[in-house]
Amino acid sequence: MTVRVWSPNAGTPIRLKVEDSSDPTHTCETETNTSINGGWETITFDFTNQAPGTELLSIGLGFGWTYNMASIFFNFGTDGSSAGEKTYYFDDVWFGSPPNTVNLEECIWNNNNQNVIVFPNPSKENINIQTLNYIGIVEIQLFDLLGNNIINSCSRNLSIKHLKKGVYILRISYDGNISEIKIIKY
Repeated sequence: MTVRVWSPNAGTPIRLKVEDSSDPTHTCETETNTSINGGWETITFDFTNQAPGTELLSIGLGFGWTYNMASIFFNFGTDGSSAGEKTYYFDDVWFGSPPNTVNLEECIWNNNNQNVIVFPNPSKENINIQTLNYIGIVEIQLFDLLGNNIINSCSRNLSIKHLKKGVYILRISYDGNISEIKIIKY
C-alpha cells in the first residue's frame, strides 16, 4: 500500500493499520519512517513486515478476514509532550503501486529529474522505479560509492535487502536516456 505524506521532519514514524471493522481483533499493522523534512513523499507500507502483536496480512486473508478499514498514525509511539504540536498530511492512498505520475516534490527529491521516480528512498528492502511517459524496458545498474557495479537488472522493483546500509548510485537507462539517482539503504 502506498500513501503520499507530508511531515515537518524526516524520520517521523508512521504506522498504517488495516482491520476488519466488524472485528477489531482482525488487524495487520506495519510501520515506516518519513525521509523528507517539510515535504511530500510517497511511502510504501510493506505488510509482509507486520508490527509486533498483529497477524501477517496474508494469514488474515487466508482465514477469510476482510480488511475494510485503514487508519494512519503519524509520530507513532511518541508521547505528545515529546512530539509537540505539528501538522501532518496524507493523500493519494493506493492499494498496490501508484499510477505513473510525477509531481514537483518527487522531481526535486530525485535530483530534479522530471522523468524518473524512485520510491521509497531511503529504503530497507525494495525500491520501485517509475518512468514518466515510458513503459518499455529499463536497464538498472546499482553502484556503491567506490564505483563498483553491484546489481544489474531490468526489473522496476529492485530488492536491496541484502546490501549493507549506506548510499548507492542507481543508474537507470531507458529509451536513450540515462538517469542517476542517489539512494539510501538503511
